[in-house]
Amino acid sequence: MKKQILFFASTLTVLLIVACKHHPDINGNLLDDNGGNGGNDNPPDTIVIINTDPCDPDTVYFQNTILPLLQMSCAIPDQPGDGCHDAVDHAEGVRLYDYAHIMNEVVPGNLNASELWDALHENGEDMMPPADYGGPFSAEDMAAIQTWILQGALNNGCTEDCDPTQGSFAQNVLPIIEQTCQGGCHAGANPSASLSLVTYAEISASALDGSLMSSLLATDGYAIMPDNTTGLPECYITQIQNWIDAGAPNN
Repeated sequence: MKKQILFFASTLTVLLIVACKHHPDINGNLLDDNGGNGGNDNPPDTIVIINTDPCDPDTVYFQNTILPLLQMSCAIPDQPGDGCHDAVDHAEGVRLYDYAHIMNEVVPGNLNASELWDALHENGEDMMPPADYGGPFSAEDMAAIQTWILQGALNNGCTEDCDPTQGSFAQNVLPIIEQTCQGGCHAGANPSASLSLVTYAEISASALDGSLMSSLLATDGYAIMPDNTTGLPECYITQIQNWIDAGAPNN
């Protein structure tokens, strides 16, 4: 990917507990993917995040590069029955929207034994991703997938330089939402919990009604988002909060 957006790796063990200085007071709870109310075991004003390592230019990170690539090209939640490898269709039993399912198609360190690598070399009608979804992958993307598999196909992530004083929608907020919320979840015709976070209007509405920050901080009865994670690192949460505190402008 041209730009790596932070995310976090479940394999990292350094945890940081931070007090949440801002959390909107809202009414109502966001439904999780199973239709229930999200919950969390953290005290109301705390969040557990992972203090990730800086990015190594010689390492390909799953959370930064591989997961967004596969989610946005192979696991797009669209019309049911479109043959995507998302949570709804999972065409041919293949799911490519999270680490656990992706690893069903990958053998760490072994390209020839990895079904994912084999599928990405198909042509014609079997080409993956299909042309309608931007396929085939570029040489750069294929090299990233190859390197990630050969490096052990780890569920790893890193953080690039982040300035906690920033809070621009275009430069900070939108890239974070695109890479961590849209792919496989809050985009397409059938977004998770019926919540789309694609346009400025949709994202700002969620920000101003308090549900965006409550989801990122796991407060007010919301489950922490992005799903199946321990949450975004502190700096990126701060950037989003800065933007909201400024009135969530389209800047």
